Amino acid sequence: MFTSDRRGSQDVYLFDTLTRNLMDLPGLNAFDTIASHPSVSEDARYIVFAASRQGRSAIFLYDRETRQSRNLTANLQAEVRNPTINADGTTIAFEFSNNGQWDIAVYDRNGQPLNIPQDPR
Repeated sequence: MFTSDRRGSQDVYLFDTLTRNLMDLPGLNAFDTIASHPSVSEDARYIVFAASRQGRSAIFLYDRETRQSRNLTANLQAEVRNPTINADGTTIAFEFSNNGQWDIAVYDRNGQPLNIPQDPR
């Protein structure tokens, strides 16, 4: 999993190490979006990535089975970056910033925030 600007825009690519070929990701990349920091579930069905479009950042989840991307942070009024997805593709963590302070948010695959206690005790 990596990003590259080989087609004139910053896109997400998935490389199959067994066949040594790029995997087809229809509907994932867009010419007007800068994609970064992709992460893939263990079965390679789900890909989460950060994207910037017209100066606004968002976290997107792409489902390789349905070939659909969904903005998980459309209702979050914050800058976001560095997403990661767990092995089974059910939980996504990422950084978000309100007023310059970076914190971590954890969402489920449907885009709902999970209530994770912040106190390390």
